Amino acid sequence: MTHTASVEQAKQQLKLLKQQQGEISGQFKRFAKGSAEQLALRPQMQAISAQVKQLQAEIKLAQKQQTAANEQPATPSMPAYFQPLTQRYQPEQLTFNSHHLHQEHLHQKHPKHDEIWQQWFRFCQSHPKASVYHQQAIHNSILQAFGLDCSLLIARDPQGQIIGGLPLYTLSSKLFGRFAISVPYFNYGGPVCDCSQVATRLIEKARALLSTEQLERIEVRCVQPELGEQPSDKKVSMLLALPSDIQQLEQQLGAKVRAQYNKADEHKLRVAFGGLELLDDYYRVFSENMRDLGTPVYSKAWFRTLLEQASLKATLVCVYHHNKPVATAFLIGFNEVLEIPWASTLRSANNLNANMWMYRQVLGFAIEQGYNYFDFGRSTRDAGTYRFKKQWGAKAYPHYWYTLSEQQQAAELNPDNPKYALMIKVWQRMPVVLTRLLGPHIVRHIG
Repeated sequence: MTHTASVEQAKQQLKLLKQQQGEISGQFKRFAKGSAEQLALRPQMQAISAQVKQLQAEIKLAQKQQTAANEQPATPSMPAYFQPLTQRYQPEQLTFNSHHLHQEHLHQKHPKHDEIWQQWFRFCQSHPKASVYHQQAIHNSILQAFGLDCSLLIARDPQGQIIGGLPLYTLSSKLFGRFAISVPYFNYGGPVCDCSQVATRLIEKARALLSTEQLERIEVRCVQPELGEQPSDKKVSMLLALPSDIQQLEQQLGAKVRAQYNKADEHKLRVAFGGLELLDDYYRVFSENMRDLGTPVYSKAWFRTLLEQASLKATLVCVYHHNKPVATAFLIGFNEVLEIPWASTLRSANNLNANMWMYRQVLGFAIEQGYNYFDFGRSTRDAGTYRFKKQWGAKAYPHYWYTLSEQQQAAELNPDNPKYALMIKVWQRMPVVLTRLLGPHIVRHIG
């Protein structure tokens, strides 16, 4: 009895049995207690009562199974970006070319050089393994906001068609040296291709840039394993498969999580989704939160640049308490995934449960916009942010970061490195105004 029709049939049968039970019960009551007539009816009463009881139990079980099936959201396969690569090409079938885009020569590019870059962006626009951060809008934003040079490794098939590529952006500073990252400032980068041999060769070819571009190291940020030696897998992305409607979302999240974000109702928070009109409020919260975390802050101009890219589905989220912004988020939608690369809440608003409440509003927004997944962003395994995201039901997808260097061991450029603990403590004691002035000059060189 797993289908609706079967349950309805059982209910009709139960109705008839209860009518019969009522008729026999009426006859039973008309006779004197312990009479021969009552004794003759008792086996019929017992038999029909047993049938009613059994049918009620079957209906209850079928309804429970049906409810469980309805509450279980449809889970599509994982996003294409995380799906395993194939083994389509052999190394001898491939050719590789290196192309460079230097910020100071942007307005004097050779026509053929520019054409290759446009071919690359057309390739990324339709390739399932390309993230939003491989698109031209992000590339243009990075060049405009940070003025970085970029190298591009291209893989071609025997017919000369592009079948893969790897962009690498060069950063440098007196403190961190000169190095390259495959799409800095964001969660995803790495090779774009559907063949593991192509991805492996692209990373191998990137090693030559250590000498030609005078780099101390190259960091290739992937979500694909076994493309090189000893990748770091400390980072994971936390993704939640979304149900089709808000009611299913509420059931999926469970009572414990619901109780946490429902606590905010008494504080009468309100949320706004928008664009540039929310930028000042967004940045006020974001910059203060970054100071409290001890992390150099991006400039407001960086977020403005992203919001002004028409092809990006970028949205700002602001949560207000008494018309004051207390929690904010930056959203980017691409294909079937809505991602939250940046989110912030004022420490003074922790008692409002504003952060939990904001994430619930964002998940509702993702469903209303038709996304299949919500990407909570990158976290270190078992860190506080990891546990926060996990409680929403998000699943961890590992990152694999491959470091190329002539040195035996390359330094880690992230807040987890104990080397930077003192810097973090000093930064946390600075006035927010000062961090807004200094932060953009520092973060430009970190990636």
